[in-house]
Amino acid sequence: MPGTDTVEGCGLCGERRKVCQNDCRWAVGACKKEPVNACAPDSKDYELGLSCDVGGRERICQTNCQYGPFSDCFVPGAPTLTVSGTLGAKVSGEFTLDPASLIGRLDGDCPSGSISSTQAPYQYVVLENNTSSTLLVAVFTAQSTKPGATTIDTVLAVYTGTTVPVSDSERLACVKGRNDGCSDSDPELCESSWAGLVGTNRVSMPPNSKFLAYVGGWVSSSSGDYRLIARTDNVTP
Repeated sequence: MPGTDTVEGCGLCGERRKVCQNDCRWAVGACKKEPVNACAPDSKDYELGLSCDVGGRERICQTNCQYGPFSDCFVPGAPTLTVSGTLGAKVSGEFTLDPASLIGRLDGDCPSGSISSTQAPYQYVVLENNTSSTLLVAVFTAQSTKPGATTIDTVLAVYTGTTVPVSDSERLACVKGRNDGCSDSDPELCESSWAGLVGTNRVSMPPNSKFLAYVGGWVSSSSGDYRLIARTDNVTP
């Protein structure tokens, strides 16, 4: 109806005026009154650091297009490597040590040791046994198959469950490792500088269980693409 005047929502919690013209078409005004630093409702903002020893904090945009408070510290979306239930089988995944994600290097032997003052790239990868058997698994890092990949000096440790350790005491509570080398008869594995969990450091994974592997660099420049390999050394039905 010509002359009709109304206001509707627009943008990020803004509003705009609409006036019906004599030709029965709406004339729509500009979107105004959006909040400062407005966000889309239900969108998430994850920021590294923010006083976290590991990972960062997340906040979620509310229905008023404003972010709520930051969450507790956590590391999002750890990738997963599913181990094989076949004796002697090896599975591998391609991952990356990000030079921008640094943490104090894990030193010493699990479940004790220390946190080094040396900052180095790190990543957590979930190891998953989705079989009904108990698997004894050796875990290795190795050179990536991606073009241009280089040798990286790595360290390895494993934690029970999938909860990413945040505090120093939690980080030191690893159950296997921490190794920065290995010795094994497999010619493909235990290459120079690449860490591996073999022998007594192999991981015994109960049926349908998950563990968390810490893959870290030795120094800040120890970054880039790498392979994480899991070899099934024993299967107990």
